[in-house]
Amino acid sequence: MSKPHISPLGNTPQIPQWQNVEQGKKVLTRAESYRGRNISKITDNATFHMMWNKAANVFTTILQKLTRTTPAKHDIIYKQCLQIKHNLTLIESEIKENKFNKASQHLNQLIHHCDRLMAKYLSPTENKTAFEYIESVKVDLNFLKRAHQGDASAQFILGKECEIKKEYAAAEEWYEKAANQGRSDAQYNLGNLYLNGRGVAQDYPQAKAWFEKAAAQGYALAQNNLGLLYDRGNGVAQDHTQAKVWYEKAADQGNPIAQNNLGLLYDRGKGVAQDYTQAKVWFEKAAAQGQATAQNNLGALYYHGRGVAQDYTQAKVWFEKAAAQGHAIAQNSLGVLYNQGNGVVQDYKEAKAWYEKAAAQGDALAQYNLGVLYYHGRGVAQDYTQAKAWFEKAAAQGHAAAQYNLGVLYYHGRGVTQDYTQAKAWYEKAAAQGHATAQYNLKLLFRDS
Repeated sequence: MSKPHISPLGNTPQIPQWQNVEQGKKVLTRAESYRGRNISKITDNATFHMMWNKAANVFTTILQKLTRTTPAKHDIIYKQCLQIKHNLTLIESEIKENKFNKASQHLNQLIHHCDRLMAKYLSPTENKTAFEYIESVKVDLNFLKRAHQGDASAQFILGKECEIKKEYAAAEEWYEKAANQGRSDAQYNLGNLYLNGRGVAQDYPQAKAWFEKAAAQGYALAQNNLGLLYDRGNGVAQDHTQAKVWYEKAADQGNPIAQNNLGLLYDRGKGVAQDYTQAKVWFEKAAAQGQATAQNNLGALYYHGRGVAQDYTQAKVWFEKAAAQGHAIAQNSLGVLYNQGNGVVQDYKEAKAWYEKAAAQGDALAQYNLGVLYYHGRGVAQDYTQAKAWFEKAAAQGHAAAQYNLGVLYYHGRGVTQDYTQAKAWYEKAAAQGHATAQYNLKLLFRDS
């Protein structure tokens, strides 16, 4: 016997068409609100938050479409929304209980209902975008499940994702889980968080402990960073000999940063006898791998004729390689070559262009050099006000010559109202750093007062 047909005009209460779409909108708005409010109550896991943000983009797209559908489609939409709501509730409770397999199943069901809505009401382009979001959510949930089940690779990858998004506390949580399972890359990254105080209080001994674990497994970056700790005396007694030991371990594995750092020890004679030839050997190894600081340092050896015959043309070659990578010191050095006409035709405008690139990155020496160009009117119209502006930037970083030059401007009233008190203040700052002319000018001021 067939079931009786219930007429739409019978006694069964009917939800008006407009109310259906409003209810549907409320359901999807609730889904969208998971961005920060509800999910934060379920779990403090940043990776799940990121995953849900992606899903929320799908809900938002569908929500926007609801207002543009015809009344005849409202009932279909509403039913799909109720299914979405049901699956959201299930996922919520399962995430709470770390039941990621079930959460995955219900996510798939939620996706099915979203798919039906997308197929009917989204354009092909919108559908493709929404589908990509959902696929990304599925991948993230799978990773989250694996990570919670103790998969060190998934834990490391999730830590990396959190770090890229600057969610350092979550990154620390995942790195530590992977690091405790012996992953050297996680140990190194965890050490870096402690080194830089990201997601945790800055703690050099903790950084050292994690670097040592990774270094013991031959992880070159960790070996280099251990060298840095000893080089700088961070969390350990400063020990350049010990720094050299760790730099060599990493450098022998071809790590360009360690090769450059080892070259610097020879260049400065720290932990080793000063040896520019050896410095050049290590700088060349790193520079050949495109390490910008090493390229700049090689240029400096040629510029000064240390360990090599002085050669401004070769200096320019290496400065250009580093400058092309945005290395501020190299950009300033190129400016100096054009300013002085060393290895190139003297060209103050070209000098200014290079100084500006470096100064824009906050390089104090370049800021000072720009000030000098404006002070003397080289490559620019003479402008004491501009000179003062650049000297002030460099002086704020403790550049002694810039501090002295500010004193000169105030003493003579160039670009500023003449002010001997201000002149004295700037001379004193420069003199305190051993600037001889500032010390001499101070004596003159006191003699005349």
